[in-house]
Amino acid sequence: MEQTAQPNFNKFAIPVRMGFIITLLKVIINTIGYQFFTGKWGMSMLFMFVSLTIIFVLLVQTGKMQRKAMGGSIDIKQAFQAIFVAALIVCVISSIYDVIYIYYIDPDMMDKIKESSIATAEKWGAPQFLGTEITCLWAGGRMGGWSMRRRGMGRRGGSSLTRWVRRVWLARRKPTATIERLRNTM
Repeated sequence: MEQTAQPNFNKFAIPVRMGFIITLLKVIINTIGYQFFTGKWGMSMLFMFVSLTIIFVLLVQTGKMQRKAMGGSIDIKQAFQAIFVAALIVCVISSIYDVIYIYYIDPDMMDKIKESSIATAEKWGAPQFLGTEITCLWAGGRMGGWSMRRRGMGRRGGSSLTRWVRRVWLARRKPTATIERLRNTM
């Protein structure tokens, strides 16, 4: 397709601008989530889903804005390039903010997450010894601090939260085997 974009068109202007706008929105959303929903597992998941939906819609809007700026026609490579640049900016800056928030703004956040994890395990009917095992793992430093954040995406894929939910579910079916697996993998 032939492009009818202006000769001095900067293909990164819209993605960079939208990347910073989406990042600002994500930082505000994350801060609200950290302040009000850290100890509430269900609300935290709902809030995360809503925020990811908003970010996805804005990234798609970035591609549409890029198409309009290029004269109404755009190929798939150019659309994904614009979306990728905006998403890269969002991921890098919001990740830096998250680390700053967890270490400097609210250093007790990991304790809140630990308490919430144990409360959720008890609420879901996990055996009492699983809650004790989780407490021991947190206290031993194998799930707390930087090591837990570093293991966010493990060798088997999935986030720490999804692996934890899977382990709680398995604990209801095979408690002893799950505890042994927990000890060996963490």
